[in-house]
Amino acid sequence: MSYPCLVFGSFGDEKAASSTKIGSLPLGTRMMLPDGRLFAHARASATALVAGYLYQGEAGGSDNIRNMAVQAAAAIGALQVKLTLGATTATTKDSFADGFLYVNDATGEGHNYKIKGNNAAAVSTTATFDLYENDGILVALEAGTSEVGIRKSPFDKVLLKTADTVHVHSYAGVATRAVLANYYCWLQRKGECAVFVDGTWLLGAGLVASTTSACAGMLTPILANSANAEPELIEVLGRCISVGSSTEYGLVELMLPF
Repeated sequence: MSYPCLVFGSFGDEKAASSTKIGSLPLGTRMMLPDGRLFAHARASATALVAGYLYQGEAGGSDNIRNMAVQAAAAIGALQVKLTLGATTATTKDSFADGFLYVNDATGEGHNYKIKGNNAAAVSTTATFDLYENDGILVALEAGTSEVGIRKSPFDKVLLKTADTVHVHSYAGVATRAVLANYYCWLQRKGECAVFVDGTWLLGAGLVASTTSACAGMLTPILANSANAEPELIEVLGRCISVGSSTEYGLVELMLPF
């Protein structure tokens, strides 16, 4: 089965929320409205989402990011890869669905595959990762030689962006409505969006994630916080198009990647 990478919606479709995947679409599928606003299909974590706040993906365990041993050889075209999990992070069923499996060293290195699902497995045991039907192994993986990393979808079980410079995953987008815990929804990535304000915005000012204490999930002008003065920490997420006051909402032109 194939899926579109972009679907087209009508005004109001971005406010849909469901206990199951919306339209059975994979996480990360983009939806565009007639005015060009762009959204990504996502799922809330065990904490409900709040409208107008910025969210990021869940980390997924630092010991599973790379250098995981391939437990059993995977031939060209194989749609399953068996890996030995790290010593601190277990997996629950499909916790890496719509994420990525990439080969970081030895035979097969440099290739990246889309994860369709996975089984539940305890730490330091073998976990099985299923790949999408058209994305089978291109270069055979060798047991005990090939090294692999896995990465959760940034749109699965999204978390409120913390009020510091720490990233646990990529930015997922801004919630368009209140969303119940573990529900599927659309997060906005481009176009006009109401966002909660930290500090006093200036018309046209570039906006970044706030690093101010108690301002998690808010946007702030680039130089409103001294931590944002460092070039390597600047990631402009949008621009102010309607001035907002602190602790209120302002209108932003979001500019997260497609």
